[in-house]
Amino acid sequence: MYAHRYLPLFVMFLIVCCFQACSGGFLTNPELVSASNNNTGTTTANTETGLQAFQSGLYNFANTQGCVSCHAAAVAPFFASPDINTAYTQAATLVNFADPTSSLFVSKSGNNHCGVASCQGTSNPATVSSLLVQWANAVNSAGSGAVAATPMPTYMTATVAMPTTIPAFSATATPAVVNFQLSNMTPALSGLAQAILQVEVQMVNATTYMFTNPRIGGTTVPVTIGGIHIFIRPSGTATGVGTEGSDPANLWDGLTGLTAAAFAITTMNPTAPIAAVTLTKQPVYVQELSAADSITIGIDSISGAGTTTTQSAGLTAFQNGLYAFANTQGCVSCHASTNTPYFASPTLSTAYAQAKTIVNFANPSASLFITFASNNHCGVAACQTASNSTTVSGLLTTWANAENH
Repeated sequence: MYAHRYLPLFVMFLIVCCFQACSGGFLTNPELVSASNNNTGTTTANTETGLQAFQSGLYNFANTQGCVSCHAAAVAPFFASPDINTAYTQAATLVNFADPTSSLFVSKSGNNHCGVASCQGTSNPATVSSLLVQWANAVNSAGSGAVAATPMPTYMTATVAMPTTIPAFSATATPAVVNFQLSNMTPALSGLAQAILQVEVQMVNATTYMFTNPRIGGTTVPVTIGGIHIFIRPSGTATGVGTEGSDPANLWDGLTGLTAAAFAITTMNPTAPIAAVTLTKQPVYVQELSAADSITIGIDSISGAGTTTTQSAGLTAFQNGLYAFANTQGCVSCHASTNTPYFASPTLSTAYAQAKTIVNFANPSASLFITFASNNHCGVAACQTASNSTTVSGLLTTWANAENH
């Protein structure tokens, strides 16, 4: 899955020991412990703040395991960085503080994704789960002075699958494109009902995406945006937007005043780069998380795009649940536009209307979606997963509760 190069373990051990000897250890520097960024500007002795919980827990674990050989400075995210504040900020983007044991850290800690022996420990996931719970408790405790996770962007696109084929980086290669229907954005804006956000992507190496040339097409007036965030979700994760790419050179999330001129498009799903103005020439490098990742774009600010379009609770529940699932599973290959019902249509309103016709909102677990989610009716591998039925049943129940509320 990951193709990293590592120092031999005995060399890594010597480096870690040497670093600790020279620096006085990772966990004993009082300046690091006091950097808790709390609201009062003071640090309370012996208080388990979010920073301290991270430092004494996950950070300590990462710096005594194989993680440090890559995630100190070589491979993003840098949650084992010798700079505690960098490590904290990068690690926080990968943690669900509302449900810490569902965080990507848990599965990665023991799945041997890098080939280092200490990353294969069967006890690692349980240990990491415990450390994440400890950290989350500190972050969530009132008045702890914890540094909270980075707030989510104001606007979020629907989650879509990464292209099946992504070319290796070359100055002459035609990149793959990912199109985001902005009518499916949450919250939606009236001026973007027929617009798309498009990004180009190539593989800069075997496991790193290079995103370039974000553009907006389908608008009739100029639109100005600020702060573009890229979230990657690995296959096997049915819900959520995933984790934000943590490229330290990422300038997209800090850019403001990016103006897209009005630009007409003839299709909502172009297969090649559109000729609209490029919002920035800065590339962004994001780590691949699986062989079939999904991607979501977050935007901090949008102006000139009309008023917010209010979605019903039912539509929102469908969009964030069954629709997101369908667009990251095999369903989208048929039920976007080829085979009815079009419940994975790139047009959210069409998908919603079509899906509603085959759901029993009085008894959602009796809906046909559940049987078809795992019965291999189409021959697509993702449609054969036994757990799909349980996942879809839960998503339908959530949707039905929203519709019936």
